[in-house]
Amino acid sequence: MVDTTEANVTIGRRLRRIRLWRRKSQAVVAGLAGISESYLSLLETGKRALNRRSLIVVPAPLWDGPCADPRPTVTPIAWAT
Repeated sequence: MVDTTEANVTIGRRLRRIRLWRRKSQAVVAGLAGISESYLSLLETGKRALNRRSLIVVPAPLWDGPCADPRPTVTPIAWAT
C-alpha cells in the first residue's frame, strides 16, 4: 500500500521546486491558483493532498508556459499478426 503522506510530501516538494525555479512567490502562485498562501504552504509541505483537478491542471500563465494535463496518455500498440 502506498503511503499517501509520503506521496503528498514528494508532490509538495516538486511543486515548491517548480515555484522557486520560476521565481514566483507563494503570494503570486496562490493568487493565480485561487487559493490562500497558507493552503499553498500546506500543499508544499505535504500536509494537504494535491487532489483537486483544478489545482493539478494549473492555468498556463501561472508557469509562463503551456498548460499540461497530468493524466497519462495511452498510445495504442500495434500487435503483430
